[in-house]
Amino acid sequence: MLWVRTAAVLGLSVLLMGSNLIIRVPQGGSVILSSGIVACAAGETCTVDVDRGSLAETFTAVAADGYSFRGWTGGDAAVCGGTLVADCTELDSGPFSDFGIDAAGPGSGGTLTLLPAFEDQGAAAGACLAG
Repeated sequence: MLWVRTAAVLGLSVLLMGSNLIIRVPQGGSVILSSGIVACAAGETCTVDVDRGSLAETFTAVAADGYSFRGWTGGDAAVCGGTLVADCTELDSGPFSDFGIDAAGPGSGGTLTLLPAFEDQGAAAGACLAG
């Protein structure tokens, strides 16, 4: 029984030493990973543990009814920051080295962010009428 507990602690330690991807989803939508392991809803902050130098996932921003996807925010400091396509595949093809994280794998440490932006279509229509 002791070896099971020891193995569990070691496994958890390896996971905690890896890099993290923090997904912060504002009101108006959600972010879904292509593998289905994470679906981060409006108002949630989700963490994806990354235990290797790259992450073969596509992150898709899905606007809720009455909202539209406006792009990924956060500029160069965020994954896909500044892009307007709802499918973020930037991590799919390369290591985290673009973000200053060592691609060596476990123990590399570091945190990346994924920040979608959604716009309330009712508020956008009101702004157009007012202008």
